[in-house]
Amino acid sequence: MKRAYTFMTVILSLLMTFPPLLRITVFLLGYRVECIRTYGLTFVIAVFSASTLIVGLGASERNIGRVSGQLSVLLTPLSVIYSLSLYQKSGISAEAVCLTATVICSAVISVVCGRPQILKAIMLTVSAISVLPILASLVIGSALADIRTVVKSRDLPGGRYRIEVVDSDQGALGGNTLIYLCTRQEIGVLFFRIKEKPKLIYTGDYGEWESSDFDETIDKVINETVYKQ
Repeated sequence: MKRAYTFMTVILSLLMTFPPLLRITVFLLGYRVECIRTYGLTFVIAVFSASTLIVGLGASERNIGRVSGQLSVLLTPLSVIYSLSLYQKSGISAEAVCLTATVICSAVISVVCGRPQILKAIMLTVSAISVLPILASLVIGSALADIRTVVKSRDLPGGRYRIEVVDSDQGALGGNTLIYLCTRQEIGVLFFRIKEKPKLIYTGDYGEWESSDFDETIDKVINETVYKQ
């Protein structure tokens, strides 16, 4: 039981560390990362965290070693960081339910199996305090959300680049029509897709893309920005 619990806490820690670490690394290298199977990933980790909790509850105090006890304490802040790195949609969604379940399971693991007591108290307090402004920012962010939708796209000759027209709806604040130059090349890593950051080459008025002459605007932007590079 001791070895099983230690093994599961190590694996769970690695699973929750990978997404935020990948995002930070890719961002520093000038790229962006997208999770292409968010529900699948969050569901697997939620189930594994629940399984770890069950094993931890079944283990006696003497079967929880020093390493597994310290990892148990770190699971709560790790779960919060992990959830923030994958949270993409405002409101209730399957992904949000799985992320919430992971945080709850991790918090219970930290309370029941965390060692030593002083480290457990510090980590739980820090995690609880950090959750409050995070929840506030999510509520405010959902109210002032910038909903972006790709409304038009065009592949450029050569097949390397693509133009994407994005409708940016900022609610009461208005919005914009944006044109991005995107690369078609991408790298798949497990549940993630890595590609170069799109380059903003035009900003127009909200709803401008619906005008009948907007295709002429796209052609002008392409000629003035893309083909002159």
